[in-house]
Amino acid sequence: MAAGIGLWGGPFSQELVFAGSLALPNIGLYYGLQEWTAARTGGIVDARFIAILDTAVESPLNQIAMVPMLAWIAKNAPEDLKATFFAVMASFTNLALSASSLGTRYLNQLFVVTREVRDVETGVVLLIADYDALGPLPLTGAALGAICRGSMPTFPTRVILYADEDETGESIC
Repeated sequence: MAAGIGLWGGPFSQELVFAGSLALPNIGLYYGLQEWTAARTGGIVDARFIAILDTAVESPLNQIAMVPMLAWIAKNAPEDLKATFFAVMASFTNLALSASSLGTRYLNQLFVVTREVRDVETGVVLLIADYDALGPLPLTGAALGAICRGSMPTFPTRVILYADEDETGESIC
């Protein structure tokens, strides 16, 4: 239930739609999107064009993914703890990247994709190509990404980090 609430309600809903749309070119390439686009654009928008455009769009977005976190730290962290907050958040980001890498490794073990390997001298096929799992792999990756993002808690816009006292000794937030 919590995953559903995070998935469809709150500020992460738009992120899920956007992140899901970034997975579409990879899924589309498996199912022949490049053939459809090449036929309608005179061969200009082929598989290579789609892959390069996808990388050109996705790479800068990955680079600026930490900007909202930096803005949150700049606005809400106490002056003397901003560097500590940033270091802790950067550690969480590294943890997420490590988890993503492990997830990729395990998905590649579940959905085995192999290409043909031939002996250079004899031309004998050493390993047969098997692309059967290539279709479900990006679909599963996109679904798992949506589930993980959807289960993230939604944070209030203003977080009180600590209580302070005014001149009279009264506690203020």
